[in-house]
Amino acid sequence: MGLIIVPIAMSIQIIFLFKRDVLLDVIWKRRIWASSILLFLLGYLLSKMLENNQFLPFLMMPLQSYILYLIFHAAFLKLFKTKPVDTFHTYDLKLMKSGIFNFIFWVLGMLLPILIIFKVIL
Repeated sequence: MGLIIVPIAMSIQIIFLFKRDVLLDVIWKRRIWASSILLFLLGYLLSKMLENNQFLPFLMMPLQSYILYLIFHAAFLKLFKTKPVDTFHTYDLKLMKSGIFNFIFWVLGMLLPILIIFKVIL
């Protein structure tokens, strides 16, 4: 079951890695919000009903990761007056700000939702 749930939980990070413009596209934004909210509710309800499954709370991760991405993106726009670019396949030092943004989102986008879901923080 974990082989199915973990990639679903990482869906925002996977989209961020390969097709980041989808996260801000108006049409896709509605779909991402709807599916993330649905997954969050499904994960919450199923984890309450089936308490012995350790992977079901991971279904709540996409919504939290997406909210975190939107907050980070807005902060980056406000600070640097430009959109962050994909720096996955480049080593250009001029793109260091975007690289730091990408790294911070990737780490915190995975770590914070997991810590919140398993009640380590908050």
